[in-house]
Amino acid sequence: MSQSHGYNNNIAIVVDCDDTIIGRIRVTRKRRLTRRSNKTLLETLTRDWYKEQSTSKKIGLTFGYLFVKAHKAFAPAWGKLFDDETTGETTSMQVYGAFMLKKAEMSIDFIEQKAKEYAKLLKPSEIEAFKRCNCDVYIVSAEPVQLLEAIVKEAGLSGYVKGVFGTEFKVENGVITGFVKESLSAGIRGKYGGMKDIVSNGYSKVFALGDSMADVGLTKLYQHKVTLGTFHDSPPELKEYVKENGGPIVGSSEEFLEYVAEKAAA
Repeated sequence: MSQSHGYNNNIAIVVDCDDTIIGRIRVTRKRRLTRRSNKTLLETLTRDWYKEQSTSKKIGLTFGYLFVKAHKAFAPAWGKLFDDETTGETTSMQVYGAFMLKKAEMSIDFIEQKAKEYAKLLKPSEIEAFKRCNCDVYIVSAEPVQLLEAIVKEAGLSGYVKGVFGTEFKVENGVITGFVKESLSAGIRGKYGGMKDIVSNGYSKVFALGDSMADVGLTKLYQHKVTLGTFHDSPPELKEYVKENGGPIVGSSEEFLEYVAEKAAA
C-alpha cells in the first residue's frame, strides 16, 4: 500500500463492486454490453468466453445456462432445503459452477486477457481517486476474486488496494472447474467473510459503499464500526437507512472516496 502524507491506518474503505466500481463501468461499454448491463461481471465473463467457442460447445453451454436460469427462480426455496440459507445463494452458485463453469472449461489465462479489456473501462478519474486515498481500501464483492485482482493489477492499483474478497474460482491444470466451496459458504459469495476479516483488523472506523438493501445486512452486523454510504439513484429505502445512520449519499464512487479521504485527514 502506497502511503502518502497524512496516511490514516485507523480507517478503512470497503467498495462493493456490484453496480459500483465495476458494475457502473460495465454499462459504459459498447452497445452490445449496454443491453446486458444488468448481468454480473461473472455472467459477462462467461458470455465473452461463450462467443469464442465452437457451435457444438455453444449448444451445450446454452442448455447449461437455461438450467441455471430455471434453478435461479426456485433458489430461495431450494436454499432452505439444502443449505439453510434463505437466499439459496450457495446452492445457486454450485449449480452455476457445475452446469456452466465446468462445461465451459474456461482457461485461467482468459481471465487475464479479459481483465486487460475490463480495466480500460475504468475512468482515469476513478483510478486517481483510489490513488489519492489516505487510508486502506478493500474490495468486497460477490464477483470472482481472480478476475477482480487481475483488473486491479491491470489498472495499476495493486499498491493501492489492500485486499480483495469475493467468490474464488477452483482451478485445475489451468482450467476453471467451479468455485472453492469455502468462498460460497462464507455468506453471500464470500462477502460476509471478507467484511468480518476487515473489521477484525483493528480499524477504528470502516466506511462502506453499497447499492442495495443486501448491503445493509452486510454492514449492520458491525454497525458500531461501519458507516454505509450509497448513491443518489439507489433504492429509496436504502437511502433512508443511510441517511438515518449518518452515512453519505453520493453521485459517484469517486465522490465517496473523496468523502472518506476528508474524514481520514481530519
